[in-house]
Amino acid sequence: MISNQFTKQLKALCLLAKEAGNGFEKAAIFSATELFVANFLDRNAYCEDVNHRIQGIKYHINAALGYESANGYHSSSHTDWALLEIDALLSLTIDTTDKIVLISDVG
Repeated sequence: MISNQFTKQLKALCLLAKEAGNGFEKAAIFSATELFVANFLDRNAYCEDVNHRIQGIKYHINAALGYESANGYHSSSHTDWALLEIDALLSLTIDTTDKIVLISDVG
C-alpha cells in the first residue's frame, strides 16, 4: 500500500510547483520531483495502474513548471490535476488494497 508519507511529499512538491516564481525554484522542484518519484518506484513495485498514476502526477507537476508540454493549459490547471490525481491514487489504494500489493510480497 502506498504510504501517506509518500503522498504528503508529492502533495508538498505540487504545492511548491504552484508557488515557484523563478527559474531556480522551478529547476529545484523539477529535480526533486524526478528524483523522488524515481527513487520511490525503484524501491517499490506496484501494479501498472498505480505506476501510471504516479507518472501522471509527475507529468502534471513538471508541466506546471514548464519542463513538460502543458498542451495549451495554464500551469495552475496542471497543479490542480496533480492534486486530484494524488487523491485518486489514495482512493485507488484504499478501494482496491487486495489488488495493489508489493510484487515482492507475492510468491
